[in-house]
Amino acid sequence: MKFLTNIILLITTIITLASCKSLESHGRYVSAEELDALKSIKASKSDVVNKLGSPNLKPSYSKNTWYYVSRIRAKRSLWGSKTDSQRVVKLVFKDNNLHKTYIMDNRQNDKITLASTITPTKGSDKSMILEFFNNIGRFNKKKGGRSKK
Repeated sequence: MKFLTNIILLITTIITLASCKSLESHGRYVSAEELDALKSIKASKSDVVNKLGSPNLKPSYSKNTWYYVSRIRAKRSLWGSKTDSQRVVKLVFKDNNLHKTYIMDNRQNDKITLASTITPTKGSDKSMILEFFNNIGRFNKKKGGRSKK
């Protein structure tokens, strides 16, 4: 009977731990109301920074495009983390004033398929033999730079 009780307790503990979920929020969530308020006053770049803070991304190819990215990740105790939702707000400026806004959320993410391949980079992978020879004498040096004898 005690064995059965221990098994039930163990199964209950495992199920309880497996169902634990915590949410992490990253980035600045920009609501539709905030965007409408900025569009109605034709906000300048400094107005946007005062209201929303600095953007997450200012691409080098366009100084008049800003991105605010927010992401909510769910962490489960046994299965790691997974992105629950992501929202990207793109602001386009013209003559230093807000011109257009775009909201991209999870509905647009479904259209993007990620490549499963990895781009090889030459020279970054060391073989086990090369790492072994690079470490010879590395751990028994004095301050003066000479090896101990």
